[in-house]
Amino acid sequence: MMENLNYYNTDDNEIYAGHIVRIYDDEENDDGWNEEVIFHQGAFCARDENFIGNVHFRSRIIGDVFKDKKLLSN
Repeated sequence: MMENLNYYNTDDNEIYAGHIVRIYDDEENDDGWNEEVIFHQGAFCARDENFIGNVHFRSRIIGDVFKDKKLLSN
């Protein structure tokens, strides 16, 4: 079961723990990386330990860990 975080991505979709998000440095040039959203040390984070509140506005949901695990090997 995926837990709602009350954060939304660039497409205004709710982000849940278990989603795979692409975090963009430059969305126009697809310059970014894929991360799983997890609960880490008391906060929801992208796997690389970015607090999701700091990156949700520059991320896009591209899948979830239950169906799209291969997206994490970018």
